[in-house]
Amino acid sequence: MSPKNSFIKILLLYPEIDGVKSMIVNRYPMLTISWKIVNDVKVTEKRPPIIFGLIQKTRELWKDKDLTKNEVIRSYRKFFWSLKVDPTKIRPSAEALIRRILRGKSLPKINNVVDALNIASVETLITFSVFDLDKVSPPLEIVESKGGETMVDISGNNYVFPPGFPLMKDSKEQIMAAVIFRDAYFSRVTEDTKNILVIGYAPKGISRAYLKSAVNTATNYILDSADGKISEGIR
Repeated sequence: MSPKNSFIKILLLYPEIDGVKSMIVNRYPMLTISWKIVNDVKVTEKRPPIIFGLIQKTRELWKDKDLTKNEVIRSYRKFFWSLKVDPTKIRPSAEALIRRILRGKSLPKINNVVDALNIASVETLITFSVFDLDKVSPPLEIVESKGGETMVDISGNNYVFPPGFPLMKDSKEQIMAAVIFRDAYFSRVTEDTKNILVIGYAPKGISRAYLKSAVNTATNYILDSADGKISEGIR
């Protein structure tokens, strides 16, 4: 079966929301999500050229400002507190990246796809995930943990989740992410990755329109850095 026909066959299994096939069902009311699929990416170790200008721009923008007074960052911090995660010790991703830059460091060097996503996170302040779509089994859903679920994160750390934590699972019950907090190791993007799922998450206080714009920004940076094409026909 060709990749195109395989994709169409899987698409028929997706649930419909408002009459549109959707690959992700969000059952966690405290979060809004927006996402895109990018096919045929070329993952390499090469850093996106935009990263160097972004670092200087970020230092100039935030050097005399209090990050915690920004409304987007405050929304993520409030969400962390609601999960009993202390954001002064474990910071939301965009805040952590900006503070890293302000300490005189560059962004972590992972690969061109993840680096492009980190650039978008610093620029928009939105938390994103990116997954190797061929390592997961759609449809996907975001649900509240029942308590006791486990996941190995992208750094190889083991987590056991209390009740009420937002988890993203695929149809095989594989945990892909503790949403906004950590992504799983098994579904990470590597140089063998060809098709990716990019997701942005917004807690209350961040508009759906802003989130959607941020996901577009992230996707465009990935297209510029890793080629590929956006998949149509599902949302």
